[in-house]
Amino acid sequence: MVPDHAPNCVAQRRLCRDGPATEAIAQALPSAEIWNILDDRLIDDAIVAGAVTVRLEQRLARLIDHAVADGADAILITCPCTPI
Repeated sequence: MVPDHAPNCVAQRRLCRDGPATEAIAQALPSAEIWNILDDRLIDDAIVAGAVTVRLEQRLARLIDHAVADGADAILITCPCTPI
């Protein structure tokens, strides 16, 4: 169930390959390989739940564990891109 204040969230989101976080990383660490791991429902599910629940924390932890297990040296967690 999507709340009234978040209409058509799927159509508003885009993968942030060229967003501000990517640009900042490229500037600060030009040799870094950027790997986007995406769960674009986390914010919407937190809005619906009214808070960050234990289940949402566990989902985020699994994403972090996945990145670390596959060799990430650093992790930057950002919110979704601005609507198109």
